[in-house]
Amino acid sequence: ATRRAAVGALGRIGDPQATRPLLRLLPVDETLRVEIVLALGRIGDPEAIPALIAHGLGGLSEAVRNAAADALRGMGAAAVPALIATLRDPDPNRRAGAAQALGGMRGEPQAIAAAVRALSDPHERVREAAAASLGESGSPAVLPALIRCFDDDSGRVAAAAARSASAFGAAAVPLLIEALADRRPAHLYWASQALTFIGRPAVEPLIEALGGPDPQVARYSAKLLGDLGDPRALAPLRERRERGGDPELLFAVNTALRRLGEATAEGS
Repeated sequence: ATRRAAVGALGRIGDPQATRPLLRLLPVDETLRVEIVLALGRIGDPEAIPALIAHGLGGLSEAVRNAAADALRGMGAAAVPALIATLRDPDPNRRAGAAQALGGMRGEPQAIAAAVRALSDPHERVREAAAASLGESGSPAVLPALIRCFDDDSGRVAAAAARSASAFGAAAVPLLIEALADRRPAHLYWASQALTFIGRPAVEPLIEALGGPDPQVARYSAKLLGDLGDPRALAPLRERRERGGDPELLFAVNTALRRLGEATAEGS
């Protein structure tokens, strides 16, 4: 307990002179490794980068790996070259940690581009880490790459990509609605999930798509409007029903209207 408190105190003080003593402890003290990594992250000394990659990202404990990824992300540009090099490491844990750190580095285009490349890594864990972290990148330019992941062989990767795409809110909605025209079931499912995660900012664009020429996009838009339960959709859905047309679309419209009617009755 005394050593743990001492390590925590060194991190809180933030003095770079504590870096080397902590680095000597890092590879030998497994019981304090999370605390050591956290302390090194608070200090932010670039001298710690190689050890954080070797013993942090390469650690057996997920808690250590996550703490190391956060510490390296916090070091920003100084850590980028070493993290990009780590994406070629044979250890998938290290590659995943590097992708996790790089994808969330706002304002670091090289880091974000490297995390996008990691979406093609052969290991599921690396692709998932990259997809999850890119939602924190602050760069809507990553959206097409995230949407391509909706068709990943791994549902975990696709789910992480959908959640990250939704983190961009209204900026992601046009591309996600475009994805509703795709004929691949997984693509349609995860695009719909991402729009559901976004919620209210998606309602007006979905209303517009409801009246568009593509019956599949209109059908999924109707379903999503019913799922979202926003009363703004009532009049456009009724108008779309009056126009008639594709039976599957009309079924989706009627289902959405029933759901909205129930929601309105319950809320009154």
